[in-house]
Amino acid sequence: MSKDNNKKWRNAGLYVLLAIVVVALGTAFLDQQPQTSQSWPYSKLIDEVQNNRIETVKISADRTQAQVIDREGTPIRVNLPNDPQLIDILSDNGVDIAVLPQGDEGWLFRA
Repeated sequence: MSKDNNKKWRNAGLYVLLAIVVVALGTAFLDQQPQTSQSWPYSKLIDEVQNNRIETVKISADRTQAQVIDREGTPIRVNLPNDPQLIDILSDNGVDIAVLPQGDEGWLFRA
């Protein structure tokens, strides 16, 4: 009887371990939301800002890229030209502006 009892516990343990692995793998794959990054031309960014549809703009340290968050919370990538009026346009239209320090923008601008 002891051998049969050990087999039952061993089998139960294997099933529990298998269930844990399946749940862990399922959680890892299902929790990853695909990053569907929209990209806009600079002219569209300016139009959207002037129409009060943009909430936040996070500008890279080198000022060549920005992550834009619209009023619905959608992130949009924009390549920025060298426009000295950009900050004025954003602030005049009530947009929250952040310029990220060097090295902090890597996670933000991955494609």
